[in-house]
Amino acid sequence: MSAVASVEGPITPAPHLRLWAERLEQHDRTVTVAPRGHLKSTLLYAYLAWRLSRMEQRSIRALYFSAKRELAQEHLRLCKDYIEALDLPGLEPLSDAESILRFRKDNYVFECVPEGILAASRGRHVDILLLDDVLVDPASPLKLDLIANVTRIFQRKLVPMLKGAATVIHVIGTPLAENDLLSYLKENAEFDYAEYPAIMEDSQPLWPEHYTLEMLERIRSTIGAAAFDIEYQLKPAVQGVSYLDPALVTAAIYDPAQRSKDEDYLCRS
Repeated sequence: MSAVASVEGPITPAPHLRLWAERLEQHDRTVTVAPRGHLKSTLLYAYLAWRLSRMEQRSIRALYFSAKRELAQEHLRLCKDYIEALDLPGLEPLSDAESILRFRKDNYVFECVPEGILAASRGRHVDILLLDDVLVDPASPLKLDLIANVTRIFQRKLVPMLKGAATVIHVIGTPLAENDLLSYLKENAEFDYAEYPAIMEDSQPLWPEHYTLEMLERIRSTIGAAAFDIEYQLKPAVQGVSYLDPALVTAAIYDPAQRSKDEDYLCRS
């Protein structure tokens, strides 16, 4: 974390990152589902730096996906700052581009470039796929197919990019809908899947050094229970249903005697 501190200034200890990092070291297919603001992206930065430090006597190509290319570029800009702060021995920078990682070590090249998930194209061949919050939030119910489209892109475009057996897919994110990519991967036995809600089952915070229970409750009060459940407690919304706070709806009944001929249901709050 010293490299992060040299870029960001004083930082709060984050013991949960060690557990996450060990999973990425031990498995070549992982899904880490975690709340907003809990250093998910930092995990992928650390993974890239770790792979760079090892190099494994072979050239490595990686793609870093986010919901939009601009977000992926921002992530790799920051990651590059961290890597430069680490001052890893034997690395020769090969790219002046702020958002492209390209280094040579012992005549082997490590490269990682940014991409938006919806712009993924066929034909590339890589060793590592990193997916950082790639879920695309539909702007309206009419665009809910975007959620399914991300899963289709993963299945038909991303996975076929992998070169062979010694390849890696690491996915991090916060769930959006009950049938999104994270839900699909949860049922896929190829992936080591783990969820880390901000408030864990024992009612303790995941990152108490930074987010105390009091702070998390203030966030809940500020953004509402429904949004908090999605963004911090990892409870995805039901596709096709608006994000209503359950506390606002006290009754939803089917009453032919009270409804008009143009109504299906009568809702009371």
